[in-house]
Amino acid sequence: DVVDGWIHEADPAMIRAHSLGSLRMPVLGSSRGYLTSDQKEESAWLTSYECLWHGPFKQKLIQKQLDSLSGQVKVVKKRGVTQDPDRVWRQLRPSGSRSLCLFLWPDQLKIRAALCLLPGDS
Repeated sequence: DVVDGWIHEADPAMIRAHSLGSLRMPVLGSSRGYLTSDQKEESAWLTSYECLWHGPFKQKLIQKQLDSLSGQVKVVKKRGVTQDPDRVWRQLRPSGSRSLCLFLWPDQLKIRAALCLLPGDS
C-alpha cells in the first residue's frame, strides 16, 4: 500500500452507504474507510491528515520515526485490525511536542501504519 501524501478518514455514514467509490480515491488496503490522495480534500464527509511516514506496523520502527519527527502519538486510529489502540498508544514513548496520529490498517496479511499530523497542527 502506498500513501500518496494524505490520508482521508471517511465519515461512518458514507461507509455505511457504500459511497466511498464516489470519491474516486484509492482505498488503503482493505481498511474500508481510509483513502489516500496527493492533496488535502475539503469535504464534510472526510477528515484529511497529512502523512509524514508510512510503513509496516513494527513498534521499534514507529518509535524510531517518532524520534526522527520529534513527535508524540496523541491518537491511534484503526480499521480492520485487532490491535487495541490504548495498548499501542501506551507502548510508544513521546519524543517531542509534535502531535501525531497513528493509523493502522490491514494490507493482505500484513498490518500497515502511518504517522500523520493532526488536523490544525503543523
